[in-house]
Amino acid sequence: MNTTAFDGSKFAYVSSTDGLSTDYNTNIPARSVLSKEIDLSYITHPVLTFYWKSMGEKPDFFDPGDNGELYIDDGHQEHRMSFYFEYRNNTQWKKESIILDQFEGQKVWLKFVWFNGFEYGQGPAFSIDHVKIIGIRNQIPVLSSTTLIFDQPYTSTVYVNTFQNEAVYITPENIPLWMRTEISNGKISLTGIPGTADYNTYDILLHLTTPTFSTTTPLTVYVPATHYVHSLKSTGDDAFPALLDQANPYDYIVFAVDGTIYIDENVSISLTKPVHIIGPTSAKLILNFNNDKFTYTSLYLNKCDMAAISNLTIENSSGVLRGQK
Repeated sequence: MNTTAFDGSKFAYVSSTDGLSTDYNTNIPARSVLSKEIDLSYITHPVLTFYWKSMGEKPDFFDPGDNGELYIDDGHQEHRMSFYFEYRNNTQWKKESIILDQFEGQKVWLKFVWFNGFEYGQGPAFSIDHVKIIGIRNQIPVLSSTTLIFDQPYTSTVYVNTFQNEAVYITPENIPLWMRTEISNGKISLTGIPGTADYNTYDILLHLTTPTFSTTTPLTVYVPATHYVHSLKSTGDDAFPALLDQANPYDYIVFAVDGTIYIDENVSISLTKPVHIIGPTSAKLILNFNNDKFTYTSLYLNKCDMAAISNLTIENSSGVLRGQK
């Protein structure tokens, strides 16, 4: 068994011998995760490289225990970056390279995952070494956020991160009349109280200048409106399907009725934009759908920058959006 690091004297590995070796012999289901946050804000065309080895159980598709996997968590979901059972059946160090262009400019979590099954497996267990991120160093200033939801409180601050902490000059453009800005020390604060006539989406431009680079970055500001559902019907201007269709991203849809709304078979509802859906707080509400009449592709629960549902739950098996007391 090869227990030597690929580079240097240390490497990460799964062990059931308190780290004395890469042996494992637990014969019970187990999951181990090695996580590391990586900042790709200044890396163009990032590539993850590392060396790995792992034997695991016999290479049988129907015996899926004892294998390593790789995921990247972007804050919304875990993205699988490896094939099922990919990191197994290999006793010598092997190099892996994965292009991370889809995460360029983000801060993400790198997760190496080890699954152990019921069987007694073979060593070495999943081992990794010489983990690196390579790419082109980007010296263009980067915003801490490119999207703002301008709701209470009515002040938001955006920071400008620069390469090697260079001084940066910020010049805003397309600022709405109800908003004022304050610029200092590489940050811009946006303050204002929008009125009902100001519910809209605003595309602001920030001109960023450092001693070495100049760029213009868009900043999108959403001022959400509130739409009230007063009808138990599935059609009409004040019905849920119509209000959902009219809503802008991050708007609020509040149910002011309780009872059961039966969605007509010719009405299709597709939740493909981030909105806040709030059910009644003191009564139950049931929206009865045919299974294929409700889809949601951009909905992330409990994420402040995406859609949220309050006092309602989704039952995937029955296609019912059900209110809770």
